[in-house]
Amino acid sequence: MTAVAFDTYAMVRRLKASGFSEDQAEAITGALKDGRESDLASLATKADLRESEVALRTDLREAEDRLKADLRESEGRLDVKITDLSHRITDLSHRVDLGLAAGRADMRLLEQRMTVKLGALVAAGIGIMIAAFRYLPPAGH
Repeated sequence: MTAVAFDTYAMVRRLKASGFSEDQAEAITGALKDGRESDLASLATKADLRESEVALRTDLREAEDRLKADLRESEGRLDVKITDLSHRITDLSHRVDLGLAAGRADMRLLEQRMTVKLGALVAAGIGIMIAAFRYLPPAGH
């Protein structure tokens, strides 16, 4: 930063001309000089501001790139999870279909068995009735 010159000798002369003693004028001039130097040292220059701006823009670009990469990675993991879930649902659907088909087959077999048993029971009942009519004496004799 370019410093603006501060003529301490001229300042002491002006203060003395205004009625201050030499010691007072030197003390006031010294205090003003120290204050100016400390204030100027803490001020940011245009170059400092440009450097900060460039650094901030770089940091923002890097953060944006990291966020985009994280987002792509998260989307990839989500796609894998969705695909896996879709496969699981399809597999479960096939299992349910197979279970239903097996249940229907079991029901048909049970139905056939019951039909055969009922037929055998009816045939046995008819046979018992025929035997009873044939071998039992008529009622009243």
